[in-house]
Amino acid sequence: MSAQEKVRLGIAGCGATRVMFGVILRLVENGVLVAAMDPEVQRAEEMRKKYGARQVFADYDEFLDKADIDAVIIGSPVYLHAEQVVKAAEAGKHILCEKPMARTIGECDLMLEACRKHGVKLMVGLMKRFDKSMQYAAELIRNGTLGEVVQIISDWSCYSSGRRQGWRVALET
Repeated sequence: MSAQEKVRLGIAGCGATRVMFGVILRLVENGVLVAAMDPEVQRAEEMRKKYGARQVFADYDEFLDKADIDAVIIGSPVYLHAEQVVKAAEAGKHILCEKPMARTIGECDLMLEACRKHGVKLMVGLMKRFDKSMQYAAELIRNGTLGEVVQIISDWSCYSSGRRQGWRVALET
């Protein structure tokens, strides 16, 4: 790929990921949103209408096979992360996987092994690692200012309408 070409991006899972990444992807100078995939295809269609995705898919395997993408943003429910990352790696796609990376260390190891084997990059979207307050807290722990840290409690609250939707409902029932 030449310096002039843009990285062709696809998004898998267009629920909250659609909201988080849609607007941001318009501002990425060296990338372009090409494809969107969600089993609830109307969500992927919204990515086409609002954010310019050229291709829309309801099936993940078809998305990887037919979408003209270099990299995929995986924003699907966490129980799909390991399977989807492995398949994306096998398809030669670079990956940004939303947090949490996976459900178990074993799943994380499978994901890492697949990416190494197929020579693709894997990044986990944990923006708090770049948050100045989090970096400061880590520095205090590393340099011993706080003494021996045996427990950390964090409250990262955000607005919720109180309604649980989509896959979250299935996990609660």
